[in-house]
Amino acid sequence: MKKNILLISILFTCTIFCTTIFAQAPANDECGGAIAVTTNPFGTTCTTLTAGTTNNATASPFVSTCAAGFADDDVWYSFVANSQ
Repeated sequence: MKKNILLISILFTCTIFCTTIFAQAPANDECGGAIAVTTNPFGTTCTTLTAGTTNNATASPFVSTCAAGFADDDVWYSFVANSQ
């Protein structure tokens, strides 16, 4: 009985913590993996959307003084402006 309780406890703990330990960062976690997004045509409302997440993202290698005291996990996107 004690072995079963121990086994269940280990499995439960691993289920909670192992998913965090082995989780992978998003593909665009670093600048080199920036995802190109499509911009909306000039003068239109925001109809083109790009989904994303910062789950499991890591901090970029440079230090920003603008975000002092805030979470520094980030992801990267790139775009080409379609008008001035």
